[in-house]
Amino acid sequence: MRFVLGFMFLCLTVMLSACTSGPSEDEFSPKIGDIDTSITHYHPSAYSHKPEDEQRTIGFIARVSVTDPDGLGDITNIYIYDKNNDSYFILKDKSKLNPDADCFQVQEIIECSFYSKDHPDEMNLTGYELVAVDFHGYSSRKSFQFKLPAGAAVDTEEFVYSDIFSGGNANGVQGLEAMTIDNNEMIFTFDGDYLHIEFLSTDDRVEEYGLSLYNDDAEPVLIGEVAFDSSAIQGAPIVFGNKTIVDIPWGQVEFENGFGKSNIKGLHIVLFDKATTSTLQDVTGKWFNYSGYSEFISLAP
Repeated sequence: MRFVLGFMFLCLTVMLSACTSGPSEDEFSPKIGDIDTSITHYHPSAYSHKPEDEQRTIGFIARVSVTDPDGLGDITNIYIYDKNNDSYFILKDKSKLNPDADCFQVQEIIECSFYSKDHPDEMNLTGYELVAVDFHGYSSRKSFQFKLPAGAAVDTEEFVYSDIFSGGNANGVQGLEAMTIDNNEMIFTFDGDYLHIEFLSTDDRVEEYGLSLYNDDAEPVLIGEVAFDSSAIQGAPIVFGNKTIVDIPWGQVEFENGFGKSNIKGLHIVLFDKATTSTLQDVTGKWFNYSGYSEFISLAP
């Protein structure tokens, strides 16, 4: 059981009394560690099959570390408060991860994906707060902000916007390139040995890429991926101003259970900015602060 002890001692000295108190709330509150963030720019085709209120071209990922003196099971709620719009993004509610945010948890680290229904084509870079609450009502807060491409700190920039954002872009940052079939010379074919991709990125902030594979055009389901660090992709890096051409052996395609190359109907080419390292302790590997999902490209007949 956890509680705050309060008591008073009468000190038997002339004209003197002393008061002491037990542990502070801070000792019992959840502990918020570092926060990784990433902003994604989607081509409109990525969510065009969804209901109107679920369509978006800007979204973000938050990866957070939260612990508690009484164990991880004592944490009941974790959410992001957007002070600019007085809105909330829920990671954990009543001890359960948010099923609508593709959340997953590994020990004290939780990662979730979000977007704003009120601002589906842009988002602010600053003015956010992560809040964690435990079973006893103790809470902790930590302010944070998103980064610029390549992990640079925000200066005068205020928001990120997509290609279809219709407002003014003063002090704005354009999302990482979301390529189109016509503008970026995208080609996708495959045979018995290889998955063949061609494209021309026109964004000099782009450094890496990967693939997300789907089984349908109308109601696409993610059935596989090719990671940015696959040997085929690493052997065909993006060189700005030049077309990227790569043949990927099937052994480097990571399919979901029950799916294979015969199920592929189309894909998104996913671009990434210059990688940074995670700010979370004991987390290794590259972290991308920006990504861009291309127009959905169907398998060439």
